[in-house]
Parts: sequence; C-alpha cells; structure tokens
Amino acid sequence: MVVGAYYYANLQKGKAYVYEPTDGDWATMQEVATLTASDAADADYYANSVAIEGDMIVAGANGDGGNYTYVGAAYVTVK
Repeated sequence: MVVGAYYYANLQKGKAYVYEPTDGDWATMQEVATLTASDAADADYYANSVAIEGDMIVAGANGDGGNYTYVGAAYVTVK
C-alpha cells in the first residue's frame, strides 16, 4: 500500500509512505519505506496522487516545475 502526504511539513514538498502487511495481515501493517522527490522543492505537492502496480510506484507532483509554474511531474520508483 502507498499513501501520499503531499502537504508534508507545511512546505508542500510531499512524501509517500509505503506499507506492507505483517505476516500477511493488513491489520498489523508496517511502514517499509518513505519516498521523496529527488529534486524536491517547496510547493511541488509530491505524492498528491499515487499508484502502485506490483513492485512499481508512481507518485505525481502537480506543482513541480519551479517558481510556482505548476508544470507537474511523475516519479517512478521500482522496488
């Protein structure tokens, strides 16, 4: 499971948290990774949208582009 926190730390840089079940039980899941953009900047809104397919995670950053241009970007992480 991946959970986006695009407003992280009030700077809107964003983070994504990756969770896996403990012993196959989602009721006792554990955080296994925290993802951030390699070029994170204020107001990027990284992880405002997230998707997971197998071992691949895609996180959107609709504010990426610098100087509040909101060009946007997608970041792909493979386990």
